[in-house]
Amino acid sequence: MTRILSQFWMIAISLNLSLACALYHIKYKVIDLEHSHLALQKKYNILSESNHTLNAEYTFLSNPKRLATLAKKYLDKKYTNPVHLQHVSVVKLAHVLDLKSVSSNPIPRNQKVYSIRLASYQQPR
Repeated sequence: MTRILSQFWMIAISLNLSLACALYHIKYKVIDLEHSHLALQKKYNILSESNHTLNAEYTFLSNPKRLATLAKKYLDKKYTNPVHLQHVSVVKLAHVLDLKSVSSNPIPRNQKVYSIRLASYQQPR
């Protein structure tokens, strides 16, 4: 009988020790997770404030009235003349786009022609 009681006490003590060890590890794992959660929460708050600031800056910078005044002030208003219109195949990069040259046949009146405006394009010298 004493042998059974001694085995029972040994099993109970080893079970208590293993549970105490597991509880110790779980406790410190939870503490580490709380610290990492707080760090992530701080980082999230910083990023959301930064995002809010960037949205405000973007709204200010992309204001159409502001852009119009800047365009009037800094951009030369050059209207496109028919002389400036060229077909894409004439441009030096046409071979990169794999475009075929324009045929010399006149275009029928009922067919629409889409040309690219190259107002700022200059021929290389």
